[in-house]
Amino acid sequence: MALYRQENLPNFGVVRQVWLGDLEGRKGFYRYEQRENAVDFMEVQEQALVMGVDDALVRKLQKMGVSKSSSRSKADVRIDKTLVSLKMGGVGKSSLINHQARSGFIKIFKSESDSFRALDTEVLNYIKYRRQGLIPEDVGLVKRKETGLFVSEDFKAAFKQIFEYFVFEGTAQGLSPFPAETILQFDDAFKPSTWKSYRRNDFFEYCWPMLVFSLRSHGKANYTLEDKPWVLLADDGKLKGKLSLRI
Repeated sequence: MALYRQENLPNFGVVRQVWLGDLEGRKGFYRYEQRENAVDFMEVQEQALVMGVDDALVRKLQKMGVSKSSSRSKADVRIDKTLVSLKMGGVGKSSLINHQARSGFIKIFKSESDSFRALDTEVLNYIKYRRQGLIPEDVGLVKRKETGLFVSEDFKAAFKQIFEYFVFEGTAQGLSPFPAETILQFDDAFKPSTWKSYRRNDFFEYCWPMLVFSLRSHGKANYTLEDKPWVLLADDGKLKGKLSLRI
């Protein structure tokens, strides 16, 4: 991202330092007042802008300490003191909950919680409608309204806790060592005019009408007894039992 060019960001103010790799160490750390020592950061961004991201550029970034954040980390970068999750718009759909089985939700929220029970009811109805051929795999706002799935005010209120946990706080393995405080969404990483940031209270409302729910397969189909109520044998012969949430 072209952070070295844009020192005054909306909702961040004047940016003084950025971590693009290790969020608590010194790898991938860039400080504005030491700009003359950060020529490599400028060069790789110019290279990405002109030639795109290729394997050679990825290897160069890794040597500089700039790498993809851990799967346990909800934040991708740190801008000054703020831990930020990056969401790219404009291409495909941005993932918010990435292929999570039923047992993962139970582990975090417990089977008797209002949040899990509300989600469980909706997913079971989703499976019923899929088997009846009434909905496709991906259920966006149009189908949500047509079928009443994932759209009621009661579900919205109950689901907000699940949404905010997986977007900002943690995974099915537990709380993240680097929870996100802010979402930075952009259509073009090199055009700050396309950047927009959201605090946690705003992001759920922004996403709600765009949420796309689906059950998908991912990795080995090692489903537990807790998972089985959500497992669907799809038309392509694959077992699909992991909830995906995208915008």
